[in-house]
Amino acid sequence: MTSLQDFNNLITRMLFPENEARKEAEKQYDNIELLTKAQLLFQLFMDQNAGVETRSLCLVLMRRILSNRWDELWPAWSKENQQQFCEQLLKSATEEQNAVLRKRLTDVIAEVARSTIETETGRQSWSGVIQFLELCASSDAAMLRETGMILLENVPSVFGCDQDRYLPGIKQMFQSSLLYSSKGSVRTAAVRAYVAFMCENEEDDRVIRSLSDQVPAVIQVCQHVVATEDDDDVPLQCLGDLATSVPKTLQPHLNDVFTLCTSTVGDIQKDDSYRHSALEVMVSLCENATGMVKKKASSFIPALLEQCLDLMTELDDDTEEWLNCDNADEDSGEDNAGIGESSLDRISCSLGGKFVLNSFLHIVPRMMQDVENWKNRHAAIMGISTIGEGCKRQMEPLIEEIVNNVLPFLGDSHPRVRYAACNALGQMSSDFSPTLQKKCHEKVVNGLCTLLIDLNCPRVAAHAGAALVNFSEDCPKNIIAVYLPQIMEKLEFVLDHTFKQLLERGKKLVLEQVITTIASVADAAQDLFIAFYDRYSFINTDGLVEK
Repeated sequence: MTSLQDFNNLITRMLFPENEARKEAEKQYDNIELLTKAQLLFQLFMDQNAGVETRSLCLVLMRRILSNRWDELWPAWSKENQQQFCEQLLKSATEEQNAVLRKRLTDVIAEVARSTIETETGRQSWSGVIQFLELCASSDAAMLRETGMILLENVPSVFGCDQDRYLPGIKQMFQSSLLYSSKGSVRTAAVRAYVAFMCENEEDDRVIRSLSDQVPAVIQVCQHVVATEDDDDVPLQCLGDLATSVPKTLQPHLNDVFTLCTSTVGDIQKDDSYRHSALEVMVSLCENATGMVKKKASSFIPALLEQCLDLMTELDDDTEEWLNCDNADEDSGEDNAGIGESSLDRISCSLGGKFVLNSFLHIVPRMMQDVENWKNRHAAIMGISTIGEGCKRQMEPLIEEIVNNVLPFLGDSHPRVRYAACNALGQMSSDFSPTLQKKCHEKVVNGLCTLLIDLNCPRVAAHAGAALVNFSEDCPKNIIAVYLPQIMEKLEFVLDHTFKQLLERGKKLVLEQVITTIASVADAAQDLFIAFYDRYSFINTDGLVEK
């Protein structure tokens, strides 16, 4: 195939939505010889009469070849062809007005720039790409500045072993684009490029020291984006990457970072993406710069903990739908609550109980005592179980008191609060075993058994069964022996009634859980379970589920 028109038709067919036509075109494309294919792809991209989608696909396919078959293609081209290809790429990038094509071009340039760094010497053999970056950084055209930053983000190692020599110029590139006032997309691209470059060089102290003074400009971009919402949350995401990889760069600016992030998370009018990304910045700092946060940002921690708990109150008001769900693993769509909970867990694990528990205990009682708002009670109880792993050493001596504070909520008027209480007792049974089992066995077993047989709320009953699994797994044999008849009596009652529900209505949530609970109790009781074995030997989980 030598005709550019024929190749154009082939690429057009590769864009067809119909599977058969597209697959046939892809098969023909795959059979074209590599050099011919690369030549036709670039020629068709250069054809201004071709459609944007066609030209865009040509660049995508060209990049794929450069990425996967560089060692075959590049040496097969003459030095002259290599030079012409590179020059034409850069020329097209400076002239292309279509944003999609310009982005695709930048991706191709990045692939070439990545591959032209010599393996043995580390030298960038394509000097033109560095000159192109310098041109972009000093250009009055926003599109070129943005292109340069995208290229630098894609290949932060583009300068090769001569990077130190270019460092003053690199710094100027970032500075001018981070402060570029005419277009926000340039500043966002600059933040992305700067953070990618810093992360690439996280172990190079000279680079980090030289470029750390650009952090205030990064924070300023984040502040502007949050205030105006004229861009997405990418700058905040990048700030989170910086907090993860090079947190020491943020030390002089911790007050500004935490002030920005706490105000963003606390603003419920903000789009959730901003709130989530701002929270991630603070949590990442807690995890990756624990000492720095404890020393320099301790005053923000109570507010951070409270914001996690506040996010955990952002639950769906439709309790009926929640009650009728027959799949415990089904996505609830309550993203804010889940993110608040996981963040609270990460903070407590990273900062530890000495730093977290006292502040947490100042917040939670008010929420637990809120008789008007079940969501506050739910969040507080879920919070208690969430911090258990990170605060184990400080909480374990208080476990009886903590359990006594949770137990009344097994009888709460709202089913989701009862569910949270089961969850807390189950999680703490794992986190504080066998201490909890030894000190709190009677109240916990009795409370969970009461909810286990309340089949008017299947989700709560199932979760009570799940909590009994956690309690049983690490329960000393002599303790489980005392409650074995009581537990098995309740489980047999539930098994009988839920089997009927499965046959009549196809409901299986509680039935599946009670079978799991029986297995767990049997494992904990060991030989003591022999007396009950014959009654449950008929159980076949797979068979029940299929019904």
